[in-house]
Amino acid sequence: DIPDDESGGTISLDVLLNKKGECAGTIGMGGKGKADLIKTGDVVYMKFDEALLREQSEGESKADTDAAVAMLAGKWTKTKATGADAKEFEDFCDLGSVLDGAEGGDSDASRGKTATVDGAPAITLHEKDGKDRYTLYVATEGKPYLLRIDSTTGADRGSVTFSDFDEPVPTQKPAGEIVDLDALGG
Repeated sequence: DIPDDESGGTISLDVLLNKKGECAGTIGMGGKGKADLIKTGDVVYMKFDEALLREQSEGESKADTDAAVAMLAGKWTKTKATGADAKEFEDFCDLGSVLDGAEGGDSDASRGKTATVDGAPAITLHEKDGKDRYTLYVATEGKPYLLRIDSTTGADRGSVTFSDFDEPVPTQKPAGEIVDLDALGG
């Protein structure tokens, strides 16, 4: 769950991603709908539910909103990953962006108490970056994977939990009819 500065709500992510910039999963927009997402190569496939389409169409006429819902709700769409609509979701598929600031050797992190994250034993690390404060949870059994990051102050309050390490990302093209957003003009 990540705060969304633009809407004032929360973005919920349940996404598998890899170091190649591929991802698959679900993005929720503050309880106002969700979209399924697959990014593979230079193509982004998305399937929007009606609630998200209506939320994203706020300010449009009822007729335009109803037309968008009729055309897109529950159907897979595709667009180039470099397109304006796809750029909005690009950071969710970029492991480097997700881990921005969590990597590197320069750290003044202090060791905290032991904890458990989804049943896995972990050690906590407390990190400061200016006025921002983070708690990182690192696995103490097996590989020392980063299990969770909590941002406790500043503009980016929220939590990101990591799991399913070394699992393949299901980036197959969706089956069935796919609406080509690029052919529709975005």
